[in-house]
Order: sequence, then structure tokens, then C-alpha cells
Amino acid sequence: MNPSKRHSAAPEDTEEQRVLRLQSFVNHWKGYAGTEQAGAQSFLQQLMDAYGVSFKAGTIFEQHPVRVPVKGSSRPQRSLFGGDDAAVSYETTRMDMYLPKVCVWEMKGPGETDLEQHHDQVLGYWARMRTRFMVLCNFQEFWIYDTDEEQGQLHPKLRLKLQELPGRADALRFLRGEDPDLGQRAERVTAEVASALGRVVRDAIESSRDQDRDRSRIARVVLECVFAMFAEDTELIPVNMFTDTMRRAHAEGALAPLWQLFDDFAREGAAGKHNRLAPYVNGPLFDRGHPRIELAKKHIGHLLEAARDFDWQDVRPEIFGTIFEQALSPVERHELGAHYTREADIERVILPTIIEPWRERIAALRHPKDAEKLVEELKAFHVLDPACGCGDFLYVVYREMKRLEAALAQRWNALQRRVAKRRADIKPPPPGPWFTVRQLHGIELNEFAAFLARVVLWIGEHLANRELGLDDSVLPLKSLTDTIVHGDALATAWPRPEGELAIVGNPPYLGVRKLRRELGDEYVEELFGRFPDNRAADLVTYWFTQALATLRPGERAGFVATNSIAQNESREASLDKLVAAGGTITDAWRSYPWPGEAAVHVAIVNWVMGPWEGLRVLDGEEVPTITPGLTSAADVTTAR
Repeated sequence: MNPSKRHSAAPEDTEEQRVLRLQSFVNHWKGYAGTEQAGAQSFLQQLMDAYGVSFKAGTIFEQHPVRVPVKGSSRPQRSLFGGDDAAVSYETTRMDMYLPKVCVWEMKGPGETDLEQHHDQVLGYWARMRTRFMVLCNFQEFWIYDTDEEQGQLHPKLRLKLQELPGRADALRFLRGEDPDLGQRAERVTAEVASALGRVVRDAIESSRDQDRDRSRIARVVLECVFAMFAEDTELIPVNMFTDTMRRAHAEGALAPLWQLFDDFAREGAAGKHNRLAPYVNGPLFDRGHPRIELAKKHIGHLLEAARDFDWQDVRPEIFGTIFEQALSPVERHELGAHYTREADIERVILPTIIEPWRERIAALRHPKDAEKLVEELKAFHVLDPACGCGDFLYVVYREMKRLEAALAQRWNALQRRVAKRRADIKPPPPGPWFTVRQLHGIELNEFAAFLARVVLWIGEHLANRELGLDDSVLPLKSLTDTIVHGDALATAWPRPEGELAIVGNPPYLGVRKLRRELGDEYVEELFGRFPDNRAADLVTYWFTQALATLRPGERAGFVATNSIAQNESREASLDKLVAAGGTITDAWRSYPWPGEAAVHVAIVNWVMGPWEGLRVLDGEEVPTITPGLTSAADVTTAR
């Protein structure tokens, strides 16, 4: 990446010097509560100085007029330049900062916590200037978009807090004309420690005299240790409580100190505790009744190293899926198709089915009474993943819904200020939370994976509280055994709450010719009895049938499926029935590469139960319609 001719970086500048300057920059701006107009240029000037960048005066700050569509008259962001420009009104505005070919940068005030609502503005700048990077910033957070990536202009590559900037100085290296590192640090460090702990699980299982008996026991104790590491680094439990315990265990060569600590976590009162500072954690997580095991001293040492050397504030829940995979036998791993699911892939389902519709509902609010109604709708909104695995989909849903809850609160306040005649007339939002982990439902065939999904949601709850500055209590952990259920989704009643329900997930797919070999004759005959219309179709179609039987008019769903879902008998049993029932496919991918041990291409289908007049997107492109054959052209419903 070549630096712009209008600015340059000092060649003698060192990384250490930049970090020190950035820390000073953070200290200066972390408490800023003024307006965008009062602080934007000083903020950007000092940020450029911190990166050691010089530029010609009067060249980058609010110097470049750009003609963009007036808000309310522009087309959807996927078709900025399509059609007749006469239908669009334009205005001329100036960007807060523009580095030619490098970035467009838009500042907002520190009270603008929902930067998503300003995405169209910076997108309009980018559409005219075509820089590589787009940045939205509210003095306390940076949303950085890399438009070199597929649809990179639509979703931030990195959301970075101001306080994190000194440790992530490389994220804004493009200000110096250098290639930045926008890889999620949390993803990198999670992958590293997950691999290390996965080896501990695998080695401990292989060292066991009874691998079948000890497999889940070993994985569970490592899982409990991971939660304790996370808890002490995020102040759920006292600092170093777990690390000091593991030091004693390593010195003794036995896990007795660890079992004492876990017993303390499971006791509600102080009576009988070995360490009276240990809080009551159980959810149930630290079950005092489950069998105790011993690990070799080297394995205890690896756990100690993970606690001592890794900053668990950066953990991502994907680590639990990795540990889970190592606990499976090779046969089980093949049968379950266990693999890491990237968040970007999960978003192919949850964005069009859950997040974007809720964003539109919040943006459409015009009166305080409408906001009051929407808060109640959010409290009654539920999400089901009927093949939830380790909870990857539900975790991302929860995090995004909590962000939307914060955006709704901000919108509430804005609407109240708009109509209030006096400050005393402003009605505060009702107390939260408006969306909780108990509004997430999962069904999972593997008992240990269901347990993992509950742990993932407990961690997700605490991470969301920290990100959004919420005071919601996390401990003791909420029981989720009745919402994340161990069971067969094709033999278990799916939850049907009174409020609105969305269904998402990645159900298993298995060709009809393999059903009997993989599942057994007795089970398959039972399936055929319950789902007679699916007996010639892929296994994944049974989830479509159940979803259609569960959803009410206006509700949404999205599934990852085999890419043969739009063909022959599988199509007849799923997508044809979906459309015949009055559903509309709103967003789909005919063949999308999905990560896994055996790389496969999948189909992704998102739909709403009822007519839909909004945007339809097929393979990332806007289309007028999407047929059951996952094409944009008319086809015959029962075509082979």
C-alpha cells in the first residue's frame, strides 16, 4: 500500500514511540463528552500526530465537498448507482477526513453510540471517492471497513474501542500509508490457546486407561478451567484466584486444590467454603456431584500456563467448539461434522433473518409511543436454533441483539427529547434487560455439546455486559437447562413462545441413500412415519418441515442446507412447501463455501412467512424475486 502524496510518515518513527503517543492520546480523549463539531478536527489532528504523519495544511480535514443522495431519497446500499438518477435528490457535504485512495472518515459525537445508523452516510462518501477504507468514529470507538473484501463496505472488519488502540496500533497503520492488521486479535489468540488446550484434552484422553468413560469427564474439567480463567480475567471472580489454585495443584502434582475451589464456586453461602472470597457461580456449571478425575502433572502445567500467560478478556466462544472436537472420537467427529464456524458465515443467516429486520424497525420509529411498543416486542422476542451444536449461532445472535437493545434505548431517548417541552418531561427508558439469554432456545442431540452451548451463552452474557457497560447481574449463572435442551430435534417438541419467534441454524444434511446406513433402520422408519412427505429427501428438509409447522405469519427463519436443497425431491419437501405455505425467500445463496474438515459448498435460505415487499438478495446481488429453485428467473414449482 503506497502512502498518499499529500501525507507521509516519519521514517525514523518506531512502534514503541507510536504506542506511547497513542496512550497519551487515549488518556486525553477517553473522557470527552463534548460535541462532534467542537472536537472532531482536534481529535483527528492529534491522532495523525500520534501516528507520526505529516500532511499539507488544508488538505484532509473537511476540505473535500462530495455530492451524495439526500437521506430518505437514496436507494438501498447494494444498488447505489442503479437506475434513473432523476428519482434521487442530492446534496453537497464535506467529509471529516479524506485521504485520497486510502480512507474516508466520518466523526460522530460521543453520545452517538449506535454507529450503524450513520453507515449510509459514510457509505455515500465511499461510493463517490472509492477509497479502500471507511471509518466511523464517535471518539470512543472506531468502526473500520475494508472495502477490498467481499461486501466489505457493508460490515465493519474491526470494531475497536479507544482504550484498545495502543495495543492495536497496527489497525490504523493505513494512516501512515502502510498495510494495517485488521485481523481480529481475539480470533487469533483464541485459535492459539484453543489449539493448546485441545492438545491437553486429546493427550489426557489418550493417556486414560478407559477412554470412553473419561472422554467427557476430561473435556468437562478443562471446560470448567477455561470458564474460571475467563472469570478471573474479567473480574467475575477475584484476580488470580484460579491461577494461584493451579500453582498449588501443579506443585502438588494433583487436582485437589482445584476441586476445593470448584466446590466453593458451587456453594451458595459462605459456610463450608475453603476460600470465603470465592463467589457463588453455579448455573449449574461446577457440579459437586460429577466424578472427579486426575490429570498428569504436565497437563496441570499446561492449564497453569494458559491461565498465567493468556489474557482471557480476549476469549472468543469458538474455543469451546475446538475443545469439544478434541473430546470426540474420530467416528463421532465425522458423524457430527464438528468444525469451527466463522462468524462471517453465521452472519449470512442471522443478519437477513434477525438483525437487519430489527435495525429497520428501530430506524422506522417516529414517536415515543412507537418506541414503547417496540421495547415490549423486544422483551417478547425469542430465537431458536434447533440444531445448536456448541451455541455458535446463538452466541452471535445474543451479542447482536444486546447491541440492538442499546440502539433502541438511544432511539428512545432521542424521540423523548424531540417531543419534550421541558427536560423534566423526558421519560427515561424502562429498566432492562429487554433481551436476555433465556430468550434463546436450542436443541442439540449431543449432551456435552448442549452443555457447551449453555457455557458459551454465559460467557456471551458477560462479554456483552462489558462491551455495553451494562449493570446486569451475571452471577449466579442462570439455569439454561430448560432453554438449551439435550434432545433429538426431530422427536422433540420445538418451543413456541407467546411472542415473536425466529428460527436459525445449520441442521445436519444427509442424502436419502445414506439415511439407513448412518441412522439405522428403526430410527429411519420412525422418521418416515412422522414425516411421510420427506422420505425421499435429504435429512435437512425435515428441519424445514418442522420450522414451517412452528412459525406464525410474519415470522422469519434461516437455515444453512445442502446445496441440493433446490433440486428434485429435497426441493419438493422444503422450498416448494415453503412457498406453497405463503412464505417468501428473501435472501439466499445457491452454492456457498462452508468451512470444515471436508470443504463443502452449501445453500443458505432465509425466508419470511408471508408476502415481502422489501429487498431480495440472491448470491449477494439484489434481484426482483427468488424462486424455490434458488434462481431469480421463473421456474416450474415441481421442476426436476
